[in-house]
Amino acid sequence: MKLQLHADDFGISENITDAILECANGGCLNSTSIVANGAAFEYAVARYRQTKGVSLAIHLNLVEGVPVLPRDRVPMLVDSAGILRNTFGSLWRRYVLSTADARSRLKDQVKDELVAQIERVRRTLTSDTPLRLDSHMHTHMVPFVFDCVLEIASEYPVTYIRIPREPFFMYRLGLSSLPYVRPINVVKHLLLRFLSRSAAKRLNSHPAESADHFLGVLFTGRMVTPVVTSALKMVGCRVPKNGSVEILLHPGGMRECERDAERIQYEESYLSPYRRREQQAMQDEVINAMVRDLQDLSNADRVRS
Repeated sequence: MKLQLHADDFGISENITDAILECANGGCLNSTSIVANGAAFEYAVARYRQTKGVSLAIHLNLVEGVPVLPRDRVPMLVDSAGILRNTFGSLWRRYVLSTADARSRLKDQVKDELVAQIERVRRTLTSDTPLRLDSHMHTHMVPFVFDCVLEIASEYPVTYIRIPREPFFMYRLGLSSLPYVRPINVVKHLLLRFLSRSAAKRLNSHPAESADHFLGVLFTGRMVTPVVTSALKMVGCRVPKNGSVEILLHPGGMRECERDAERIQYEESYLSPYRRREQQAMQDEVINAMVRDLQDLSNADRVRS
């Protein structure tokens, strides 16, 4: 079994970056994705160069911060201050309600910005390595944005694209899940599960892969120790030994001094105390032991085969 314990938001802030690497160096985290237009991008690059054993993806970002391209290249993606202010819903709605000409221009600007973000990471860090892609707030799952991602994957050496097809595993926690359930996450789960069906079919015709199983939407912002423990138990019971799993977390929070109200749209999430609890989950001895057991079983099966 290929088990990927993944953290998003690498490079959003220095404190979040440090927390992610602490989870890798002193815990079971083995994968992260960097934000090319993050406020701490250069800091994250420098820290990553000193890190071993952590795979890196690109966290495509259309929803906050300053775009990599000049604002006059992406006027449909920024506000009057030149800041990305999109949401999953607003991007999709704008595309659907636009004229054919406006749709074409919007799609071109989205693709150009995504390519610019990929190029920035490649120039700085990973020019010769295969690319793995996911996105901030799962915006690459908006149908027309996913079109852009597939076009990019045909032009670049993309080997992995996240497809958040998550099983409804909340029932396995029973009443213990109630403190961590947020209705908005249930809505996100249902929407992304629906969109993942067609996205996965389209990806089948492309050499890029995605994980067979994904966990981390239902409890976004609440992937604390009991939730992760339940997820790993389900993985051990339900995922074939030759399968692959991505478990998504958001460990570590932003310091008050790192706040930038003009550029950050989701600061409430970054300042949430649950981020620290997600970091603790990745450093929990019981969870680390469960991950090692799953990996040992998988390694033993490969040796026998």
